[in-house]
Amino acid sequence: DFDNSPEAWARWDKVSFRDMCRQLLVTERMYKEAFEPMILTGLFAPGEQCSAAAAMGMAYFFVLAHQNSFDVRWCKGSVAQKLFAPWVAQLEASGVTFKPGCRAADLTIQSSIEGRKGKSVCGVKLGD
Repeated sequence: DFDNSPEAWARWDKVSFRDMCRQLLVTERMYKEAFEPMILTGLFAPGEQCSAAAAMGMAYFFVLAHQNSFDVRWCKGSVAQKLFAPWVAQLEASGVTFKPGCRAADLTIQSSIEGRKGKSVCGVKLGD
């Protein structure tokens, strides 16, 4: 019911964005992975420090009122299939080896006369 009116601002300015999300039963994962990054980049503060009115006002401005002002397009297909799979294939073709289930802890790339050589601590290994 936020319509960017003075009445809406008066009502929602008393509630933090985080509390509003709790009232609306937004899951912790959805909050942490979607809403919190949006608030941090748009209002430069965590949801606990922003009023729900400020957050909804920002969303209204960027999402509803100015949709056509942004050159953003949804991926036609899964991001994994359309973006990451071709990238992984290109890296593998150049000698990169992936180790699924391992987190890359370090990556060292060294230039030499023969070309680049690298090593990693689990995760990705660039040619020997």
